[in-house]
Amino acid sequence: CDDTRGAALPPRDKTLHRTLLLATGSADNFAYVFDVGGPEGQGELVQRLEGHTDRVYSVNFHPTEPRLATGSADFTVKIWTPKVKLPHTLIDEMS
Repeated sequence: CDDTRGAALPPRDKTLHRTLLLATGSADNFAYVFDVGGPEGQGELVQRLEGHTDRVYSVNFHPTEPRLATGSADFTVKIWTPKVKLPHTLIDEMS
């Protein structure tokens, strides 16, 4: 993911002592979730999210729920939740 388009950190969950997630969108049509809560400079890829057909420009975590929204140049917004294989897709009415 060498062409990052957007990044987001969720609100810090005090029950997840050393876990700090970072989501990024990329020009390769994927969103990535990294755990950056470890030693400085050592982020670990947790998951690559597949489903968009064009660049992912925007990512944002829900402030209280375990959900991630990704927005893409394919005119869709996808809502990702833990343990759900496929995201719920919202199609932009302008497309």
